[in-house]
Amino acid sequence: MPTTSLKDHLIKASDLLAQAGIENPIDEAEFLMEWALDCSRPELRMRLQEQLPSELESTWIDWVNRRAQREPAQHIIGRVNFMGYEFYSAPQALIPRPETELLVVEAKRILSTRQAPGRFLELGIGTGCVSISLCLECSAARGVGLEISTEALALAARNLLLHNNSNNQIQDRLHWMHSNAFQALKDQIPPEAPFDLLVSNPPYIPKNEIETLQEEVRNHDPSLALDGGLDGLDFYRLIAEEGKVFLSKGGWAALEIGEGQDEAIRSIFLKENWVVEPTVLDYNRIPRIFLAHL
Repeated sequence: MPTTSLKDHLIKASDLLAQAGIENPIDEAEFLMEWALDCSRPELRMRLQEQLPSELESTWIDWVNRRAQREPAQHIIGRVNFMGYEFYSAPQALIPRPETELLVVEAKRILSTRQAPGRFLELGIGTGCVSISLCLECSAARGVGLEISTEALALAARNLLLHNNSNNQIQDRLHWMHSNAFQALKDQIPPEAPFDLLVSNPPYIPKNEIETLQEEVRNHDPSLALDGGLDGLDFYRLIAEEGKVFLSKGGWAALEIGEGQDEAIRSIFLKENWVVEPTVLDYNRIPRIFLAHL
């Protein structure tokens, strides 16, 4: 009886994913196999003639079938790589995307200009990947995160435990709060402000465009993390108007934005007397990271 090699499994999986309308089905199949075998892509390609271990066969079939149903691969494997670190991923929070790594890069640059250890505020922590990465990249930085979803807070807590150790002491440097926008900070006496930086990847999809998004996004990312109001700009108005209260003199805002929103957001912040800097382009040359300071 002929054996089924890893290559055979990958060919069959990529054919099924292609029929399901998945973009880059070969890459997606190899991605799932990497995680199933706990190996790198180069290593996988050197092992294509091997057989899939029998104890992994049911897992592999389940993963491929779920992906063919347009469930995100990051939810299937339960993990995602971000800034070179591994985080738990689940439907309770937006899947971290490569563009958001640029947000961390800019936030790190801003915090590095502070003589004293930088303090940052994150609005909408999701998985916690931005705040945790900032603390991993900036050894003295301290942060506060605000999140309305208790489910996202629970996921972020898991990620915090995953990365906390005696060397980085992240758990002592990050404080997350259940909050509707800035309300938890407003209720504090005394407040935790001022911060040097307000960082956020807020919801920025216009409400009537959510149904046009890919199935993986509209059916699996939480709507709270997508819905930015009628024009997608509700949270930018909120940050421009209320966020500056929590910043120190000369404090910064670093925000991820959607395609085509740069000029509108620039106008919102200029109206509130922020100094607006050039927006950072993403890997596709799309304005993606909006920067402004007081």
